[in-house]
Amino acid sequence: MYDAWLATYQKLDEAKVGENACADVLRGNHGDVSPSDMLRTVFSSEVSVTNPWTYHHPRRIPNATALQRNGRGTSPLNLAFVGCGNWSDPTCPALMYYGQQQLPPVDYSSIELASFTYKPDQYYRKHAKIPDGASVMVMNGKLDFQTIREWAVDQYENMEGDNKMLVEFEYGPHCAGYAPTTAEDETSCGARIIASYIAGGGDVVKTDTSCMAELPAINFESDF
Repeated sequence: MYDAWLATYQKLDEAKVGENACADVLRGNHGDVSPSDMLRTVFSSEVSVTNPWTYHHPRRIPNATALQRNGRGTSPLNLAFVGCGNWSDPTCPALMYYGQQQLPPVDYSSIELASFTYKPDQYYRKHAKIPDGASVMVMNGKLDFQTIREWAVDQYENMEGDNKMLVEFEYGPHCAGYAPTTAEDETSCGARIIASYIAGGGDVVKTDTSCMAELPAINFESDF
């Protein structure tokens, strides 16, 4: 599958305008856009919506004020709605509102939906067992409101096996593995820890987390 993906990316990128309908759609009106980059985004979104956070999608209030109060954007729920293939899904109002905000506005009710989701199997909401000879590093930021800390801690504590480690950044945002903890953070600490873990063959004891002492303190003062 991996080789097939790479071959598809190469074929699309090598196609000139008008030679490949798929490449033209992915490229759009932007000649400097790589079709493979756009397709990677499509694949990533597909994976996101076929592995929903909850089997029943959360309901959204079709109210602009309520949506603006939300700490996150509507895009993830829009993708979940499109992927579930069900017009009666409770995330429908979010997609309709999203379309109204486009310039020009888009009526997404004309979309012919096709389901990309699957029914939960016997492993749904079951904690994994660490295979023999393997290890696990769970990394999370305590200020990550997208993949929240509680999920990371629950995964770490309930995953069967002892060859594991939990790395938590006190002020870490989403994607703590490469995102800075503050505007002043130039340590690349998350990436350094991951690199150490990989270089050490996944040895959780030898993984170097000392860079966490270099992280700058968070400052809530502002000139604005």
